[in-house]
Amino acid sequence: MNFLNKLKKIKEISKPSYLFKSLLYFSGRYIRVFTFLTALAAVGFCVYLWYGTIYRPQWSESQKNAYMKDKSQGTVFNEKGFEYDTAAAKDREEESQKNLDGLTDIFHLNKNVAADVPTVSTAPATPAKTILGTTTTDQTVVAH
Repeated sequence: MNFLNKLKKIKEISKPSYLFKSLLYFSGRYIRVFTFLTALAAVGFCVYLWYGTIYRPQWSESQKNAYMKDKSQGTVFNEKGFEYDTAAAKDREEESQKNLDGLTDIFHLNKNVAADVPTVSTAPATPAKTILGTTTTDQTVVAH
């Protein structure tokens, strides 16, 4: 009987729903500790990598000499690419200097803003009122 109970317990524990519930319980209970240990492990790993690159370089003397020789030769100037870029910049500058009067203004940028506003008539102004030291007038605006 004891063996059958243990077998039932093992079947119950091996179900995915039970494992998921156990994982949620564990993570909910120990989430702070787990987060702290994960962050500590990440910082420790970064320090280990940093220490290794600073104090234990892995280049041989021949690799170091080849690198120093390559860097001492200087930079290669790509004159063809430079000429292409300067020509493109001049073309853009000339394009920006063109007269744009003949083009269609699809955004109505040159249109008078007042022409878009409907006609408005104002009633005669009432006498000025003084509110907190400023003079204002009441006007009634009626749109047609």
